[in-house]
Amino acid sequence: MPLSSDLETQSDHAVGGRELELESIDFFVRLMSMLGMPRSVGEIYGLLYFSQDSLPMDQIASRLGISIGSASQGLRTLRALKAVKTAYV
Repeated sequence: MPLSSDLETQSDHAVGGRELELESIDFFVRLMSMLGMPRSVGEIYGLLYFSQDSLPMDQIASRLGISIGSASQGLRTLRALKAVKTAYV
């Protein structure tokens, strides 16, 4: 029986973590929108803010469902704002 309980707890943490990630992304989308920035800039910043590790651009695009071009432009904007820095992963 404890194994089932452990699996349920792990599942609850995964769901809770994903919900927190989505709320974080939504917060930054709204913040960037108030600053006149594109939605993708807020999505990227929110994802990176919540992430424990550096993420490659293709993974950012895939996780957010945006094009590589949009991810590239968003990251370029965030770098210009000194909100993110390039890390080679």
